Amino acid sequence: MINGTVSDLDKLVLMAEDVSKTVSALQTKIAHQRAMFVIFIAAALSLLPFLLYLFYMKIQMGQSNFANLIPRETIVFIRILGAVIGVFGIYYAYNNITKMRIYRRELNSETEILRRLLDMVHEYRQYIHDKELSYVENAIFEMRIQRIKFSTKQSA
Repeated sequence: MINGTVSDLDKLVLMAEDVSKTVSALQTKIAHQRAMFVIFIAAALSLLPFLLYLFYMKIQMGQSNFANLIPRETIVFIRILGAVIGVFGIYYAYNNITKMRIYRRELNSETEILRRLLDMVHEYRQYIHDKELSYVENAIFEMRIQRIKFSTKQSA
């Protein structure tokens, strides 16, 4: 009977370790998405001075002088490139925000599962502790649980 209860506790701890790894992976994905979004915003903002400079030149020189300074094909190319970058930027921002929502929803779900599992592990361990659980088994379970607790502190 005691071997069965220790085996059940081991299963709960294994499952908690797996969920903890999933939580860590989701935290990494969220951090990666956030970093990529910041890089995208920085790249988009780095184009802003160039566009403002072109706009300023157009106002200062007037429409006719500006058209003589820059070839018509270049102006068309800049407009098409701007439109493509704008559409890509909107798509990328939407896609990134959608992924972040999905990852956060999954993270919340997995964190709640992990909290329930840890509660079950603690209750079950107290139940078994009253019975004859060896010192080594108790120490091993304690260390495994401590590792899981350490990994969940990052998400809280």
